[in-house]
Amino acid sequence: MYAIELFIYLVLIIAFYLVANLHEDFKKLGVAHKSILCLFVYLLVIGQVNKSSQHTYPFAVWGMYSQVNPAQYYTEYIIELDNGEVKHYPFELISFTSQRSFMRKLDRFTFPPDKKTDRDIIDQTLEALVQIYQVSNPEQSIITFRVNRVHISLAEQGSGFSISVHTEHEKTFEK
Repeated sequence: MYAIELFIYLVLIIAFYLVANLHEDFKKLGVAHKSILCLFVYLLVIGQVNKSSQHTYPFAVWGMYSQVNPAQYYTEYIIELDNGEVKHYPFELISFTSQRSFMRKLDRFTFPPDKKTDRDIIDQTLEALVQIYQVSNPEQSIITFRVNRVHISLAEQGSGFSISVHTEHEKTFEK
């Protein structure tokens, strides 16, 4: 299927190149500009065809059109601060380009689908995330770090959905 989709994209790019007389403008470009333009078009096509975030890390997999149904579950990383504020862990402290990709990798690392979860590894991971947070926010302390699994159930008939939240892991830290 990917080969057919790639072939169609290739035919469209060649047709656009020939019909719009872009080949005349393309000849005027320097070698560096031609290379960058070709790489850009290549990445656009491959990004559209590729459906796996394994190949696009640290960037999230993307598509031109949204998927029919969302994932059945996702993981939340919730922190409670010493001032009583509860919020999502700010993953932009770790990965400023693609927080969702980092969260997916973290999810696979801490909750592997084919193995039993090692609580010590999760505790060490949460402690490392707390230390990173403390470096950027020395005036605030995290007192609780909660890892929630959020399950989304779609209605069988019509529209609507329900959400259930299950705390997979909770760690309390001293001030």
